[in-house]
Amino acid sequence: MNKNSSPLKHWWHYIPFLLLLPLLLAFYLDPWGGTVLLFLFPPVTLVLASVLVAWAVLVLIRSFKIGGLHKKLIVSLSVLSVLAVIFLVAVRIPAWDCDAEKLAKHYEQKKDAIEELVAYARTAFDEGESPMVYVDGTLKEDVGLDEEEMRTIRKLLKKSRCRHIQTFFPDYCEICYKTIVYGPVYGYRIYLAPMTDEQRQEVMDSPRLSPYSDRVALLLDGNAEPRQTSGNSQSSTISQ
Repeated sequence: MNKNSSPLKHWWHYIPFLLLLPLLLAFYLDPWGGTVLLFLFPPVTLVLASVLVAWAVLVLIRSFKIGGLHKKLIVSLSVLSVLAVIFLVAVRIPAWDCDAEKLAKHYEQKKDAIEELVAYARTAFDEGESPMVYVDGTLKEDVGLDEEEMRTIRKLLKKSRCRHIQTFFPDYCEICYKTIVYGPVYGYRIYLAPMTDEQRQEVMDSPRLSPYSDRVALLLDGNAEPRQTSGNSQSSTISQ
């Protein structure tokens, strides 16, 4: 086989690397997006990643037979892919320190502070000093955690994406935890950052973000329309 053949002649050899590297980099550049991409649809993404890796290995083997500049480019891309995988593992493995039980106990210790915050927020909103948080039901009555709920939270955390979120952004693990606490367990969904108009509309329209009971909390960074709920829930409006 011609050792000096043009790299462009085998352009399709570069496809697995051009797809694999961005897939890996997504986890570093966008912690939420990259994590959701892989773990929200694991059958699709894992199969895709497996196919790309197998394809890349076959291309690497074939490149040694072709030689020349093509071989150098393929070897370089292979090295980059391996380094990306190593870095991915090095980042993800320490995230196991995001211990579910430890977080649950930490949050239980914070429940008094949460109750104080809710009381302050309700007063602040009444005085027109804060953005609005709309709550169906009473947050204060639902933040207490009994032992059964603690076990439920720990179980949910262990199955969650929390342990897969980059540990060099320490706040993300706590955000993941709060999402679970206020989501599947209590029916709350809390956003810790200002929401865009698109995000706000998505939240208000999405049936997936409906409360599991008559309780739901949506943090909105501007004037929000009260959310209509069914049932016998008693609605109250508070602020952050």
